[in-house]
Amino acid sequence: MIPKFLFRMHDAINQRKFEGFFKYRVDPYRYATLEFEQRRFQLMIQLLQDRFYAYALEVGCAEGFFTEKLVPICNKILALDVSEEALQRTRSRLENAPQVKLLKSHLRYWVPSEDERFDLIVLSEVLYYLGERNDLLRILGSSPERCVQPVLEKLLRYLSRQGRVLLAHSHAKGQRASRELYREILQGMGLRLIQEQEVNSTVEAGTDCCLVSLLEKK
Repeated sequence: MIPKFLFRMHDAINQRKFEGFFKYRVDPYRYATLEFEQRRFQLMIQLLQDRFYAYALEVGCAEGFFTEKLVPICNKILALDVSEEALQRTRSRLENAPQVKLLKSHLRYWVPSEDERFDLIVLSEVLYYLGERNDLLRILGSSPERCVQPVLEKLLRYLSRQGRVLLAHSHAKGQRASRELYREILQGMGLRLIQEQEVNSTVEAGTDCCLVSLLEKK
């Protein structure tokens, strides 16, 4: 078993990295300027638009670019991020959207109240930060499943009946299976796949492919 303090150390290092990342750059992921990101967001929201959601959870909201797109189809949104700098920019972006609540927290340690139930959970470009890329954790025997499965199990306890999970994670060409794994873990927990599509890379520097999967609780 991997000692819990190693995950805490990994998460603390990541949090410091993201604070610095957003402190010294505006829109560091180029969500507003990359065609690839616009295509990705367009597909994500397209998959969701057949329903109105009473309560949505977005994990890793960053500066709120996708949060803003969720506002018209959600009655209430809870958006989490580990960076206060990013959340401040989200507050400015969404100052006229009172249905959005922002919270600085890490997915692994955040626990909602017992009566909270989400109709939609958005996990976009977040799951691989839970440790699967950490060389030390890999050497000690922590697989991608062991990094993400406990977190997904926790989240599903707060997903309403017929609630949805939207996954969107980028990957290098030929490495789609590494992202299919997240969907397979959720299917193993009883969720059914509704739709799955790939966003192809563009000629823009730094863009990969992105697998977008929509699942539903039975």
